[in-house]
Amino acid sequence: LSNNKVFYVENNSLVACFDDSINPNIIDEICKCKPLKVVFKDSSFATDKDKINLEEIKANIKTIIKANTNEKETIIEKNRQLDILKNISKNMNKHNLYKHSYASMSKINEDNIVLDDNLNSNKEGNELEENLSGFDKSGISLELNYSNIDPIKIPDLFPKGAAIGTTLHEIFENFEFTSINNNNNLLEVISDRFNANNIKNKDSFIEYVANIVYNVLNASLPIINGNKIDTSNSFKLCEIPSIDRKAEAEFNFGLENVNLSNYCNGFIDLLFRRGDYFSILDWKSDTINDNDLLSYNNYLDIKKRVDGHYSIQRVLYSYTLVNWLYSSHYADSLEDAFNNHFGGIYYVFIRGCKEDTPNGIYAETWSCYNDLKKEFDYIMNKILYGGKSNEQ
Repeated sequence: LSNNKVFYVENNSLVACFDDSINPNIIDEICKCKPLKVVFKDSSFATDKDKINLEEIKANIKTIIKANTNEKETIIEKNRQLDILKNISKNMNKHNLYKHSYASMSKINEDNIVLDDNLNSNKEGNELEENLSGFDKSGISLELNYSNIDPIKIPDLFPKGAAIGTTLHEIFENFEFTSINNNNNLLEVISDRFNANNIKNKDSFIEYVANIVYNVLNASLPIINGNKIDTSNSFKLCEIPSIDRKAEAEFNFGLENVNLSNYCNGFIDLLFRRGDYFSILDWKSDTINDNDLLSYNNYLDIKKRVDGHYSIQRVLYSYTLVNWLYSSHYADSLEDAFNNHFGGIYYVFIRGCKEDTPNGIYAETWSCYNDLKKEFDYIMNKILYGGKSNEQ
């Protein structure tokens, strides 16, 4: 954890770290497993650059662990624990590293921003409740030729929540897209991921997910080349071989014109190549409207969902990809990387996809790299300086 070696003993009832120097951020991670006892060396904090009082840390750990032993801890108690950790973070030396992701960036509408992403309750990949429709107003998206075909009916008692969302993501990560017509391979991957995430292997559940995967991989996605979205031509994900795909593509980069204490980190669900163009795809397993599944066939409903929840994410991911293409020498300039190698960003609402249609698909690009960069700079300025200029 944070470059420290941590020992977990007897089903995590005892957690220990004997390193000479300990990053206080690991306290948050250690407490997640609800240990009964935590052991550090006193000297581990003596010369730590963060200059945090050892006795204060001990007291805070005891408070947190004492509360964690109660399985029925209240929301108030949880918030009190989080406040303790936030207070520690605020008192750290300013030379600490602060990690930003689209999850932490999406807190910018709140009055008090927690710079350290490790202290945010919403982690990368989790659905966010903040309305972010005020960001990324220059993106280009087009209404696709959606069909009025009803989405696949969700079976009774089909599980909800994070576990099934994780399971569906992992199925797409582990299945070979070009083998979609091999039903046995697909069923094997689904069953394996169900078991790994403790999802009941019910026949109706398996059949439903198999239908989802088939329709997603055979859906029609519009072609994006730079700033152009071609709705008259399309491609299917089942046409993209594994050599041209990278699931869970991690990125890190330092923020421009800011001291090295701030950096961005994230995981792109799927990065894929189509000819000379590289595209981003984000799986969305949530429902747009539980009472109206036809929302997947309505451009305004889909756009409202993406604008309200993922406007910061799409800017961050797309900006990162264009800069990576340039730094990897695919192009001589950032503008060239955008125009000749950026293949746009797609949001795929997997429950609403239907083969040979763009149902459940949202696609976006920008008119030029400069527009994308302006959106990114605006978000960074809002986060780091509260909307004021860097000089201020």
